[in-house]
Amino acid sequence: MNTKEAVYAALQELSGAEQIKDTDQLQADLGLDSVLLVAFLLALEEKLQIVFSESDLDPFALRTVRDAILLGEKYGNKTE
Repeated sequence: MNTKEAVYAALQELSGAEQIKDTDQLQADLGLDSVLLVAFLLALEEKLQIVFSESDLDPFALRTVRDAILLGEKYGNKTE
């Protein structure tokens, strides 16, 4: 599973949204509150089989779906 697929899958599970775009806002468009943002980071770690460094665990640093994709790619799991 590439990074984009993992991000989309995790967000669909947590938000219930059927269609997700890279430009969607995690809070405003997908309705993720602070608890769901943390759950999203944990789900992303699991799906990508990575561990985020503590400096990347601020859920409010992620605003858009694209931000989340870039974070996953930072750990070497590239979008194909």
